[in-house]
Amino acid sequence: MDILQARHRLYEMARSQTPSRWSGNTRNWQPITRVTLNPERDSVAQAAINPRDNGQVAA
Repeated sequence: MDILQARHRLYEMARSQTPSRWSGNTRNWQPITRVTLNPERDSVAQAAINPRDNGQVAA
C-alpha cells in the first residue's frame, strides 16, 4: 500500500509540474482487494454443483 501511495504522490507531482501533458486525472491508486479469473465461470460451476439453489443449469 505504501508503494501505491508513493506512486500517487509521484504522479501528482509530475502533473503539477507539466499540466499540459495530462488531459485528465491520474490512475485510481486504490488497492485491488479481489481478483477473479473468468468470473462468469464461477456462476456456471456453482450451477453445476447446485442446480436447484439458483435455478441455472450448466451447459
